[in-house]
Amino acid sequence: MGREEVWGRDGNTRWLPLLDAKYDGIRKVYGPASASMGAVTVDGQSLVVFGENNWKSYELKFGLQILDGANAQIQLRRSEDGKQGYMVDFLFGWQALGVSRIDHRPGGRGLQKLSVVNLDMSRLVEYRVEIAVRELSITTYVDGKLINQVTDETYDAGVIAFSAWQAKARFSQPEFRILG
Repeated sequence: MGREEVWGRDGNTRWLPLLDAKYDGIRKVYGPASASMGAVTVDGQSLVVFGENNWKSYELKFGLQILDGANAQIQLRRSEDGKQGYMVDFLFGWQALGVSRIDHRPGGRGLQKLSVVNLDMSRLVEYRVEIAVRELSITTYVDGKLINQVTDETYDAGVIAFSAWQAKARFSQPEFRILG
């Protein structure tokens, strides 16, 4: 039995292409970013946001290429004002994959790393990334290998965003499915 059959709530939950014309979920684009042929290229400190504020349990999969620079990031359960949420961060300079909690509200604790795991990465290589967000957990897989498992009850819902920090990254064939 394949992972796709096991991961869905009922075993029949379909993956939906994020960039499909049938799903009009891309909400905001900040800075230079482009979407074409099933891919999003994010340049500099740009941000592509999609989803709904009430998304809680879902799975996300995509290809990732770091084209240039330092970090490529996926923000999860991001608040509408962008000040709270979680971040899966491909830390190219550290050769690591981190999961962090974000709280940039006045008096918040900023960026808190919850898990950082060594991950050998090369520029221009496409990695298949899967992220499972369920209840209080965030689990990451790269090329089918389990990398991070985090349990945290701080934030339970929010949108998803692709971003790059001092970098240029390509997110290809992003797909998602809502589990509840």
